[in-house]
Amino acid sequence: MPLGESSNSFSKMRKLKLPPVTIVILILFAVTLIPIVIGLLKQSNISSRPKAAACITNASNCKHPGTGECVGIAYQYKYKPTDDIFYRCVGNDSWVPPLPAFSPTPITRLSNLEMAQQIVSWFDKQKNPDGVYYAFQLIDPDNNVTDRIKDNRVGTNVLWAKYLLWTRTKDTNLLTSIRTDLEMETNTTKVDVYAPDFWSCKLLYEIYQDTAIPQDYQDLKTKAKELCYRGVYFALQLPVKVKKADIEIDVNAELNPIADIDIEKPFKLDPDLDKPSDDYNVNMKLERKLRKFSSYVSDYLAKYKFDQIPNNINIAKALFNDLVDTYSSLGGSNNYVKGECVLGVAALDLHDVTKDQKYLNFATKLFSANKYNDIPLSEKAACGVFVYNLFSTTKDQQYQTTMKNTATSMLSNYDPNIGAFFQNEYPQKRYEVESNTLIVKLLLSL
Repeated sequence: MPLGESSNSFSKMRKLKLPPVTIVILILFAVTLIPIVIGLLKQSNISSRPKAAACITNASNCKHPGTGECVGIAYQYKYKPTDDIFYRCVGNDSWVPPLPAFSPTPITRLSNLEMAQQIVSWFDKQKNPDGVYYAFQLIDPDNNVTDRIKDNRVGTNVLWAKYLLWTRTKDTNLLTSIRTDLEMETNTTKVDVYAPDFWSCKLLYEIYQDTAIPQDYQDLKTKAKELCYRGVYFALQLPVKVKKADIEIDVNAELNPIADIDIEKPFKLDPDLDKPSDDYNVNMKLERKLRKFSSYVSDYLAKYKFDQIPNNINIAKALFNDLVDTYSSLGGSNNYVKGECVLGVAALDLHDVTKDQKYLNFATKLFSANKYNDIPLSEKAACGVFVYNLFSTTKDQQYQTTMKNTATSMLSNYDPNIGAFFQNEYPQKRYEVESNTLIVKLLLSL
């Protein structure tokens, strides 16, 4: 625009003789409006980016170095040539701005063995001053531990994970560490009651039966069996005789006949009619029961392997029959039920001991529902072990493929700074000892 024309326009504006107050208001309005317009323009740009589902093609190349979360080098947003703002993919179509101090530099992917070694090293940091393990730790965004609860029962899972790592590395320091853990767990002064709520004897039997353990460490087998028989297992309302005021299962009592039930009932339910209760608390209690007592089935079968007492098989059968009804009351195979993969392992253990095909059929039908993608890390780890056992039993490659996919899907939950896998409990992260022991099993099995 020519200079003269600009001056003329300005002169015309001056002739309007606007009051000073009006001029100030107009200036304030402009100052307020400009950022809003810029923000709308930026939002328009952002809304045009690709769907989040397509944002990441290789999770191992886009992990946040501080949190282990899968993040978006898949999408780079530039508002000005000097801006580099990276967004994280957090859902099917959901994006959030970068975390503080985020660097999109890819990190080097550890091998499965290296991750397993880091996890086992992390376990040794999860003890109280008396040497009793914590069940989990919660860490806030500032990397402060906000909560942890001791639970001596997870010590069995830890020494099992150490044993698994020893089978790969043959590092006798691991056997020495297992000895320390076993001495703690069998010390009635430091651990007065041992009441498993997850696999115990099942894991300890793996150590007991291993002929490759060196002669200098044969005491581990004796201690493993001792710890198994320290366990107190609480009874359900079953045709199983009990002692101690109807609390603890009595393995030596005579059992009533085990009913012959249709164990395929959970796979025949009508999704519209056979629905779980609308009461969340009722369902939660049933799910806890399913997971806990399914592990009992496997433990009593392990006890049978220790001493060949037939009653242990009968107890396992009675427990399993009751749990089939529990699983059915939660909707069966129509939806994912917490603990169902532990029930699947129980079915495979029953098949292993009894050679009854119906238990293997149950396990394969449970897998066929295949609802194990969008579930918590703790459940996904147990399901990975279930699928591993299916593959070990059948040698069917579909199970091996699923096991690999399950393990791969958890990689974004690995925190290289902590050396363990976490479960998001926004804004905190929960690092569970039990889940990480199962993940060690998967990592060493691939």
